[in-house]
Amino acid sequence: MTARMPDPAPVVSLRVTNTTDARTTFRIFRRRPDNNHWDAGSAYAYTNGVALLRALETSKPWDNKSHAAAYGLLHAHTPGIELTIDWSRTKKERKTHSVALCYGNRLFWYGDSVYQIPKSSYEAADRLFPKNK
Repeated sequence: MTARMPDPAPVVSLRVTNTTDARTTFRIFRRRPDNNHWDAGSAYAYTNGVALLRALETSKPWDNKSHAAAYGLLHAHTPGIELTIDWSRTKKERKTHSVALCYGNRLFWYGDSVYQIPKSSYEAADRLFPKNK
């Protein structure tokens, strides 16, 4: 009699890459250090945008502990957002067609939720945004 191995845990997918197509245009927005306001945005290479989305695809919701700034044991929060990658065509799409990286490329906002970038994707995120880590 052989022991049955448990089924592996299902891979969670954000389905972020399903929001792109051949006409997708990526833009990057950065916070200006002199006044903390967002810049007007600039074009971001399609191949880099898709590489980022693929790296984020298997991210899991933030555990409210890892990669957080904390003021005491009860008050962990995500640090300020430094850059946003946007591929929306309308304001209505913006929530589901943009990601905002924070905490040195380890967390990101997508929609109304914060996600943790998987360790297997750290290298890709740091390569794409070396100044943000």
